[in-house]
Amino acid sequence: MWSNVETTFNANSTGPHRKGSDLEKKWENLTSTQRGIYQDHQRMLTLTGSPPFNSKCTIITEAVMNVIGKEGVDIMGIGPSSLDTSILQLTDMR
Repeated sequence: MWSNVETTFNANSTGPHRKGSDLEKKWENLTSTQRGIYQDHQRMLTLTGSPPFNSKCTIITEAVMNVIGKEGVDIMGIGPSSLDTSILQLTDMR
């Protein structure tokens, strides 16, 4: 799958070409970071009696969460081994 992403990315990029492994690592970092931001955002929405908060949930966070799914975001990191289903969800979209 990442070789297809590499080919498509490099065909549409005006910048330097990237290897599939570099793009995969970037995606992993992006999903990890944005998942945490989204979890914080959701937690702040459920608090009662607190003043309005400044959400860090940006258009990038929304876009990433739309790809990996918002429903199972809290599954990450539970139990002795963490379960990250984002790559499974991506392959299901193909």
